[in-house]
Amino acid sequence: MIAWLVLLACDTEPEVDPRRRDQLLYQQALAAADPREAVALCEQIQDLPTRGECVVFEAGELMKAGGDGHGACARLENVGWQQVCFFEMVDAGKLKGERAMVACRRTGPFLERCLAHALQREENILARQYPAGQEGALQEHIRGLLAPYGLANSSEEALDVTITGRIVAERFRRTSGRSPFPRAACGTADDAACAEAYRVVVLRGGGQGKAPPSCELPIARASIAAMGLPVWADDAQDIADVVWAHQCRRVYGNHNQPPDVRNTERAGGG
Repeated sequence: MIAWLVLLACDTEPEVDPRRRDQLLYQQALAAADPREAVALCEQIQDLPTRGECVVFEAGELMKAGGDGHGACARLENVGWQQVCFFEMVDAGKLKGERAMVACRRTGPFLERCLAHALQREENILARQYPAGQEGALQEHIRGLLAPYGLANSSEEALDVTITGRIVAERFRRTSGRSPFPRAACGTADDAACAEAYRVVVLRGGGQGKAPPSCELPIARASIAAMGLPVWADDAQDIADVVWAHQCRRVYGNHNQPPDVRNTERAGGG
């Protein structure tokens, strides 16, 4: 009888701690060479947050590898993790157009951001479609794209401004380098897009989180040059003032805004 009990104990597998099992499955998923195998491992994890995190990551890897992560995201029981998964899947797969719109509709509170990212991925196509001198037409075209993307009344950033601004900034970078930024670089773009273009030039030139010691308008070009940051041509002073007033608010806070900016805001302006 004792011998039989000893044999039974030897043949019985020791119980594995569920948390330890989940950790092992997660590690195996991260180490798997095939994203499809990784997703299958993730889906065996019992802890819902851990499973969700694992599936979200591997669904993105599956998209990067040319696969389709829709099924993996849809099988997540938790709606919140499903929404995060579809958002990450769209971004990882760099989806745009109809494929992006279909997936983005399943992202819940991330819908606008998901669609905005998808539209921004068309930037290179738009840049080729609208060469220098057609910036105004480019902005109008982008506005026309907002309705099909579901962004006509979006609370997201003004995409016609941001996308046009980035395209102008990149063209300026390629052709003019560190030359003073002129209004002419913006072509037929409106002032908002032109200001965005100069802002992007400043950020790419190392201006993140920086502002001049004095924020009084008009901004002194010499103070920006002393910081080693991109400056502007005479015809772009108004554009520069908009950019640096905004930068001053971000860096110093409202109490150090230029006087005319404070007065404008008290009167109900921007």
